[in-house]
Amino acid sequence: MPLLDARGKRDDAKRLLIAGINPSTKRKEEKTAAITEARTTFALVAEEYVTRMEERDAAARHARRVRPKEGRLAYSS
Repeated sequence: MPLLDARGKRDDAKRLLIAGINPSTKRKEEKTAAITEARTTFALVAEEYVTRMEERDAAARHARRVRPKEGRLAYSS
């Protein structure tokens, strides 16, 4: 890492500390948020699948079974 970049990161960390934010904690939170955002959960994939089935009117009976009246999938958490 070039010295200029290192000094920029140092200055950013100082600004965060002055604002009362722990730079290490902030980096960890950003990393966790990025991972969570990128992760595709089973419920999302299943919801998309059932919606696609309903749109093409395929397996309507199955779609009714897995999508209860309250709108949540039977297997979502």
